[in-house]
Amino acid sequence: MFPQRWQPLMRLIEARFREFFREPEVIFWVYGFPLVLAIGLGYAFSNTKPKPPDVDVADGPDKARAEEVATHLRAERWKDEKLKVEVLPEKQCKDRLTMGKTSLYLVVHAKKIEYVYDPARADSVQARYWAEAILSRQGDASAIVPREVSEPGSRYIDFLLPGLIGMNVMAGGLFGVGFVLVDMRVRKLFKRLMATPMRHSDFLLSLLFARLLFLLPEMTSLLCVGY
Repeated sequence: MFPQRWQPLMRLIEARFREFFREPEVIFWVYGFPLVLAIGLGYAFSNTKPKPPDVDVADGPDKARAEEVATHLRAERWKDEKLKVEVLPEKQCKDRLTMGKTSLYLVVHAKKIEYVYDPARADSVQARYWAEAILSRQGDASAIVPREVSEPGSRYIDFLLPGLIGMNVMAGGLFGVGFVLVDMRVRKLFKRLMATPMRHSDFLLSLLFARLLFLLPEMTSLLCVGY
C-alpha cells in the first residue's frame, strides 16, 4: 500500500497508536481531562453572583455633559454596590469594550446619548438598560441612540478556549514526545528498536506524526464543547 521507503515509518506510527490505546489513563488525560475542565469551569462561573457592570463614558464631544452623566451613574447603587464609571477618551472606551474590561460605554452629545454595547454579551445588554433606567430617574431626557457592536474575543469562553487549546498543545509536546522518549529509554526499548532496520529520522517523525494525529480529535472535541 505504501512505498517501501515509508514502510518503517508507518509501522512505527502504528506501534505508537497501539501503545497509546493500551494505557487508559493516557486516554483520559488527553481527551477526558480537557472536557471535564471546560465543563467544570463553565458551570462554576455560570452561577456566580453578578457584579455591578463597569461603564465608561467617552469624554467627547461634550465633556461637561459627559462628567455630569458619569456623576449621575455613580450616584445610584446596583445590588448594594455602586456602579463603576470612568470618563475616558472614546478610543480607550472602545478598546476596553473589545477586551471585555467594560460592559458598556456612552458617547454623550448635547441632546442625545449613544449607548455602545455588544448584544451578544448578557452583561453588556444588562448594563445598557440599567444605565438607561438610572439616567431616566435622574431626569435626563436626552434622546437614546443604541449602537450595537459585535466583535469576537470579549466573552469569557473566548479567553478560556484558546487557553485550553494552548495548554493541550504544550502538554502534548511535553508528554507526547519528551516523556515518551524518556519512558522508552527507561524501559530499554531504544536498544530493541535500534536492532531493527529503522532510520533515526523515521523514529522521530513517527512520534511527531502520531502526536499530530492524536491532536486532531482532541482539538475537535474541545471546539465542539466550546461552540
